Amino acid sequence: MNIQAKLQAAIDAAQSAPTIDDTLVTVETTGTYNAAVGNIDETSVEDARIDSNGNAGIGNTTGFHNTAVGQNDDDVSSSWKHVSEVVPQPASPTVQIKSLAEKAMLVTLKMSRYGTTKLDRDETAAYGGSHNVYKSLFSGSNNRVKKANSAYNAVYTYLKENTVPWAKGVDMINAAQYIPLTTKLRTLKADATAAVEDLLTNLEAEIAADMNYRQSCAASTGKGHIISRADYPSVDEMRSKYSIDVQISPVPKPNDFDPRHGVSEEDIASLQRQLDDATTNGGKHVIKQMLDPMEKAIVNLSTPIADVKKFYSSIITNMVDVADRMRRANISDDPAISQRIHELTALSTNLNRNTDVLRHSHTARSAAVNDISTLMGKMQGLV
Repeated sequence: MNIQAKLQAAIDAAQSAPTIDDTLVTVETTGTYNAAVGNIDETSVEDARIDSNGNAGIGNTTGFHNTAVGQNDDDVSSSWKHVSEVVPQPASPTVQIKSLAEKAMLVTLKMSRYGTTKLDRDETAAYGGSHNVYKSLFSGSNNRVKKANSAYNAVYTYLKENTVPWAKGVDMINAAQYIPLTTKLRTLKADATAAVEDLLTNLEAEIAADMNYRQSCAASTGKGHIISRADYPSVDEMRSKYSIDVQISPVPKPNDFDPRHGVSEEDIASLQRQLDDATTNGGKHVIKQMLDPMEKAIVNLSTPIADVKKFYSSIITNMVDVADRMRRANISDDPAISQRIHELTALSTNLNRNTDVLRHSHTARSAAVNDISTLMGKMQGLV
């Protein structure tokens, strides 16, 4: 039996004993091992010892054999070594956690569009100024103003659905998603610009059509005379109402402060807290985004089949979609958040394969509600 095996035997004996006292286990050492330990010659007999604290070691102990039974001699000068100093210990794996600046980028969207309400000064005055009255312009169901505004809203919606918040008006994108996200944004911006150009080209026709629509609506009230071209903008005025700009910037790092500016340690610590809070809040945002369609799915699937007029598969595909978006948007290192994303992906994908069954089977709907509720329970502690 080699020295390491004998040491292990000593440790095992100590751990299995009902009490721990100062115990000697005689171990013969070899010349090779003596050189590694020190203070032991090639013919010596050494002590593998379990001390009163349960520590295992090896070496000569001055005066140890004269120690009275039950006496603790741990403080006696000796060459005794802890087992961790003798037996090589496995190295702990190093976990590399990226800084927020490595994982994310900041994105700011600056956008304006034409508002379709206009203060009606005459009607407001008629009420003595107690409350404002507004005219609703371009309120028809299908006109180029609505199409242009919808195209602008699509840019905003896409950005918000694929990022996590940093501060008011500023969001964070996963750095790994920079290229696909900005590529999609450029496409949406191009669509929005094209919609505005189409509106400007046909503005007078759109205004004439809206005036006719408003006059027909106001005829029953006897106020059709208040409809006027002056309510509407010119082409140049309408053009100035639309603008869109997406700005990408790096996440700041605490060590980026220029020392010449006299930044205090308190300022650096404040930025670090902001970075830590942004990472934490980003993880919470991901979970909240996933919980919303899950809650709606439970409400729908809990409704008795007889009371459901129409089953919409979107209650399932919305969960598939949010899991995919949050997988790409997530910048948190918390493995629990990544695991919840993975679990929702698996659950919603499986349910999406069985929407026909969910449409007609009470048993399948009840099982789905149970599975979704269980996963929601795991998520609640992360928000």
